[in-house]
Amino acid sequence: MVGRRFWPHGGYVEAIRLTKLAADLSRRGIHVEVVTPQYSATWSQRFRLGDLTIHRPLLAPKSDWTIARYTRHLTQWLRGKCQSFDAVFVDSIREEAIAAIEATRVANLGLKQSSKRGNLCSTILRLGGTGDASDDQWWTSNRASRRCAVIGRMADHVVVSDAAQSRTLLSHDYDAAKIHRIESGIENGPARTAAAVTAARKSLAAANSDLLTDTQSFVLLATARMSRGSGIFTLVQAARLLVTKHPSLQIWLVGDGPSRDKVYSTLRSDGIRAHIAMPGSFCQLDDLLMASDVYLHCGQRCDDSILPQAIGSGLPSLVCESDSNRSWLGLPESTHDQEHQNHPDGVWWYDGEKEHDLRRGVHDLLRDPSASLQRAETLKRKLLKRRPISQTLDQYESLVRTCCQRGRSGMAADCDAETGGENRGATG
Repeated sequence: MVGRRFWPHGGYVEAIRLTKLAADLSRRGIHVEVVTPQYSATWSQRFRLGDLTIHRPLLAPKSDWTIARYTRHLTQWLRGKCQSFDAVFVDSIREEAIAAIEATRVANLGLKQSSKRGNLCSTILRLGGTGDASDDQWWTSNRASRRCAVIGRMADHVVVSDAAQSRTLLSHDYDAAKIHRIESGIENGPARTAAAVTAARKSLAAANSDLLTDTQSFVLLATARMSRGSGIFTLVQAARLLVTKHPSLQIWLVGDGPSRDKVYSTLRSDGIRAHIAMPGSFCQLDDLLMASDVYLHCGQRCDDSILPQAIGSGLPSLVCESDSNRSWLGLPESTHDQEHQNHPDGVWWYDGEKEHDLRRGVHDLLRDPSASLQRAETLKRKLLKRRPISQTLDQYESLVRTCCQRGRSGMAADCDAETGGENRGATG
């Protein structure tokens, strides 16, 4: 598995997702090793994380010149390793995808031309990111990024999260037969009890004094990249009036990004710094979710977010209105009628561009916390049946097994061609 960010980059959703996916596949008996860059020369080049072996052979790129060198060296490194694996999974269709495709292509060609025994290595890419940070948006930035989109078509398999992403790839001339739709599943979290909430808040307060709360406080948790396109500024605009209406409200903004200083200075100038915590990045979010009363999802898509984990923990969630979010939750398009206002689906919605709509949603959630928890628990049970995490992992495992069979059958076919069919059936 190859990713630009992996543990301990908890501030990035893709890092959290890749870490969890690697661990889950490893528990299913699939041998997984992870390749990710170093972000400091003092970092170790190889270490163990549970049952996983993590390789960090290269420094992370920091400029256009270093990204070219990074891609070239990553290709060379993968070329010497991929013959030992059935598949290389890349968590985005960017420079790492170019390296993986080129490395496996050369390695497979060399294996076919030599007398060595081995399996062909497949490439699996995943279309990643959301909003202005999504791969397809990044492809339009310059010629080098467009090259990533073109070379990505050469992959053996491409994973998408929803129908919109599938249409995006088709519009870029990707082969429909190579596209696999694998949606994020819901995992059942620990039970929300008063004792568990108190313990989580004490643990967080001991780790960071900014997260100190009392039993009477209401905590609104938002985990988003702090950038203009992430939707976090709608919450920033609404924060002052929210705190005025609910003096016991605490707002936790978890994450990092280029607009972090702007967010902080805006909230401080509004005079509500005492109600705001910006603790940075977390590798594990279990305590944060347990200690919170409301989770805010301000992105346009659910898959590349913490929302599935929040729902699995039974946390009442306020979700940005979008067709992608509603589709992921299995809900019809919004009509904003009376039935919608009563939240029969257990989800609270708001218009991502209207801060007063966000405030209305928070007021509804905090008006009756017990009822909000009951609706959140109902939504959790419904999605655990319809979209369990086991289904997601089954799809990934099936895809990996397909790559294994392809590699073995491909070598068997080559062997038959060389021997005139005398060794047919010898591999299995």
